[in-house]
Amino acid sequence: MKKENIQLSNLVQHNYWSGKNCPSQIRRGKNGISWSDFKKLVAKKLNKGIVEPTKTIEKLIAETLAGKYGNGAERRRLLGSNYNEVQREIDKMYNFKPIPKLTKTIDKLVEETLLGFHGNGAERNH
Repeated sequence: MKKENIQLSNLVQHNYWSGKNCPSQIRRGKNGISWSDFKKLVAKKLNKGIVEPTKTIEKLIAETLAGKYGNGAERRRLLGSNYNEVQREIDKMYNFKPIPKLTKTIDKLVEETLLGFHGNGAERNH
């Protein structure tokens, strides 16, 4: 498939062209391998483990949380085009909020705090 630049979406059973029950073993799920499973195995081989986008985002999230895709650059590589959506949903689940970029220097913030510009207690935390 790589040599001939055949996309995974164009991988079909012989049955598609001939009407024969072929590949019969995969069509009947022999040894627990269905056509869908076979395509996933082919995708894994073609993409060196990169996730085939046929999985739902929910499934990818569950697998990510279970540690299947590692973290950092490895997670980004393995999830491919799904990375941003999966990571955004995981961030929502854990109420992750990016740390805002400081617009003032630490010295300026200390000066303003000492002058009372940022209140006290809980008020100061915001």
